[in-house]
Amino acid sequence: MMSTGLNIHTKKHDMNKQQSSRRENKLSLLIHIPHGGEKLNEAQIKDFSINEKELMHYVYIMRDTGAMEIAEDFEDCIFKSDISRLWCDVERYIGPEEIMEKYGMGYCYEKAYDGTVIKVLSKDILSRTRSFYDEYHKALNDTVMKNRNLLFIDLHTFSKELVMPDFIKGPMPDICIGTDDTYTSSAITNAVIKTCEAYGYSHDINYPYSGTMVPSAVKECDSTYNFTSVMIEVNKSLFMNADGSLDNAKLMNLQNFFMDTVHSIAGLDEDMILCPFKRPAYITDEFTL
Repeated sequence: MMSTGLNIHTKKHDMNKQQSSRRENKLSLLIHIPHGGEKLNEAQIKDFSINEKELMHYVYIMRDTGAMEIAEDFEDCIFKSDISRLWCDVERYIGPEEIMEKYGMGYCYEKAYDGTVIKVLSKDILSRTRSFYDEYHKALNDTVMKNRNLLFIDLHTFSKELVMPDFIKGPMPDICIGTDDTYTSSAITNAVIKTCEAYGYSHDINYPYSGTMVPSAVKECDSTYNFTSVMIEVNKSLFMNADGSLDNAKLMNLQNFFMDTVHSIAGLDEDMILCPFKRPAYITDEFTL
């Protein structure tokens, strides 16, 4: 892996191993994994109109399998939802600006990726789902506001089979890099591209998915707040076998790729020390009902 000389603070890289006179230049790292969850409680299962076996099939194939494993070297930096996205997709917008609403897959899914109706949306279901959604975003907003210098990596995995036909414009890349015009600099985009090239992974910008998560609180804060966001979507074909099992050797290569990507981005400022994000005392990084 490429060396940046950074004191990377993770489970495998002791946060307190080195003392530095540049402590005031800390860059907090938050890895957002909103679609890796697969948990559903009994009440949530009852919200669905399909049988439990069929539901669990969709839960498995529509979750971002492998995302947690890819980022495992940065375990202390992960903010995630443990709930299946089929019950509440915390990364959707609320309202008509959410493009996935027309497919029945807004914040509260009515349909699966293939058009199968999985849930009949009642006022009660929408209300309970919205409450969870709002709680999640309040905690996320409170967290990012506690970290005034934050690198936010929106991490996902995807497969061609789940991409909406309207979105397909050509071959699927190995790595999709999602950017925001305001919060993703060209230098950061180029850093991710260079790491892709170093590992021999094909890449595309904002294809098949576009954009990157920017918490609402960030858009409302003052100019002294330093926030950077980039989305990294990893094609599941890079690490999953035909039977759905994980190829551990290929997964390890992706772990190294992700480690080097983070180093490369953080290394754009050699004076920065990378460390995990700070959590408000009253929340954890796991959201489960």
